[in-house]
Amino acid sequence: MFRRFRRAKKPEAPPPGAPPMLPPPQPHNDIEVVRIGGRFDPTAPTAPLRGMPPEALPRTTDAERQRLSAPGVYRPINSRPQTPTRLPGMPVDPDGVAAALEEYVNADDWAASQGVVERHPELLSNTALMLLRANVSRVAEKVGPGAAQVLSRYLQTLEVAQREGIDFAFDRMPWPHEPPAADLDAILARLEAPEMANRLEDRIALSEVALDLAAREQDDLLWAALQREIGLILPRLTSGDHTQNVERAIEALDSSLQIFTKLEYPSDWALGQHFLGLAFLARELGDPSSNVEGGIEALQAALEVRTREVSPQEWAATQEALGSAYYLRGVGTRADNLDRAIAAFEAALSVRSKERTPFEWATDQLSLGNAYGQRVNGTRMGNIEQAITGFEAALTYFTRANAPDQWALICHNLGVAYTDRVFGNRSDNIER
Repeated sequence: MFRRFRRAKKPEAPPPGAPPMLPPPQPHNDIEVVRIGGRFDPTAPTAPLRGMPPEALPRTTDAERQRLSAPGVYRPINSRPQTPTRLPGMPVDPDGVAAALEEYVNADDWAASQGVVERHPELLSNTALMLLRANVSRVAEKVGPGAAQVLSRYLQTLEVAQREGIDFAFDRMPWPHEPPAADLDAILARLEAPEMANRLEDRIALSEVALDLAAREQDDLLWAALQREIGLILPRLTSGDHTQNVERAIEALDSSLQIFTKLEYPSDWALGQHFLGLAFLARELGDPSSNVEGGIEALQAALEVRTREVSPQEWAATQEALGSAYYLRGVGTRADNLDRAIAAFEAALSVRSKERTPFEWATDQLSLGNAYGQRVNGTRMGNIEQAITGFEAALTYFTRANAPDQWALICHNLGVAYTDRVFGNRSDNIER
């Protein structure tokens, strides 16, 4: 999955006097061709911060940091780059967060840094992370890119510690002043191992280490793929601050889309747009209506590439997500939005079946029932009958035994629909 983006290593030069080496065969898959330089603007508003890396509303089965400064940052580290004794953007604060951060980044070794964090739990607050995050670019301007790179690794460690705990972070993250010794290919192989599929916290930690290594090698395609991986996982974490996880996910996905463009990598671009749409729907900060509109825009963009003819299952997944977005939409008329939601759910169901994709099929049936139950256009009788049909279909998969919470919710909605039913005997409907 990740190694297909891996940049091929340059062959070593032959020793003096040796016959010239033949050039290696060129890859036929253009996805392996890496373009370096002139494409990445670290000052762009959408550029993510270093260290980025409940399930988004619609479920999908798709499997799949800012570059710290301008090109040349990732040179071999032969001596420790010095972080400033006083961080240039740090305010004097009454809670002592700035002073604690300076003590943390200027500790003599990694164990001493861990001790600072243990003595100052306020370093794991969002305020501390925001202060340190804001200083990365300031340090790059005032001190140099090497110091900014080191400072970014300190930030990354605090982010992991906030989510997973101090011991977890300091055990897994290398001391920022040392070049990482891990082998990138070995990390990618571990990320692709089947047993890692559901170990989300470990995947995030590995992806962040791999991201640093890929950036050092200026391997922009792999860097973008890892940014996307981080963006996919963060909203699904049950640990840490969910609100901040979603914010960092949006930044990571935006970052990956600077490399995976629609023109050059249409499938990867569409995948990134799909998950960016889901992240906007799960977003808790900002204006709710604007978040839904952002989700709709990204999902509609994904459908420019994902078509029923070329990629039917991916098309159906995006249609399902788009239906959920229209169901939540506050802009426009409720009647029009519900009709758009119904059309999207029905489009997804035109591809999905109970036999091949039972979970997705049942989820779409439930969503369709909810939309018909609130529909404004059409006849009330017809809408209620369609809602009942959707709920009853969903109950053939979501049972009391395998999904008690979902089953109870559907039964409740079905009961409401029968109570509102016009067709049939009133007493029988109420009994149901």
